[in-house]
Amino acid sequence: MQHLYNNFKKANSGGDLRHILWACARASNPRWWKKRMQQLKVMDVKAHMWLLSHARSPRRWNKAFFPLIVKTDMLCNNLSESFNSFILKAREKSIITMLETIRKKLMKRIRDRKIAMERKTCPVYPRIMKILDENFKLSDGMEVEWNWGRGGGRDSFKVQTYGRQYVVDCKAKECTCRLWQLTGIHVHMLYTVYLNYNNFQ
Repeated sequence: MQHLYNNFKKANSGGDLRHILWACARASNPRWWKKRMQQLKVMDVKAHMWLLSHARSPRRWNKAFFPLIVKTDMLCNNLSESFNSFILKAREKSIITMLETIRKKLMKRIRDRKIAMERKTCPVYPRIMKILDENFKLSDGMEVEWNWGRGGGRDSFKVQTYGRQYVVDCKAKECTCRLWQLTGIHVHMLYTVYLNYNNFQ
């Protein structure tokens, strides 16, 4: 996505276009993606045409088309750059020595992470807990309704927030926003659903 953005910036000037391009990339379902693309078209037809002709398939840069088997919310994947930096000194060695050096570094990294996690009192990884806490704060204005009579089962809920509504299936771990399926973390309303779950039983 970063390479696409850099090329987009060279071909299309304008500060507002940057925000709408990232909004297009972050849209987690096809309907939202089409809406964002339409907003881009209204703002700048040339930029819209450039994106359609140069961006190849949206499956490569847009969350709405990412495969659900990969649980990540990253649009800018710097893993290869980070790994290359991590093994920089080892790359200068002969193949066997290089592989052994990389193995030792990885084992040390795993051990350090394990020790760091053992010090934590929370059963959830700190970065994930931070995301869940942020989403909990966003859940104040949400309204949750049991979806039993509308084709859903006892684990299905309708959540209304900021003028939008979603259907959340706790048993299937699915939401119509697709963020739960994409990341494995229910980004919008996991806390809200589970806080209200006992009230509906």
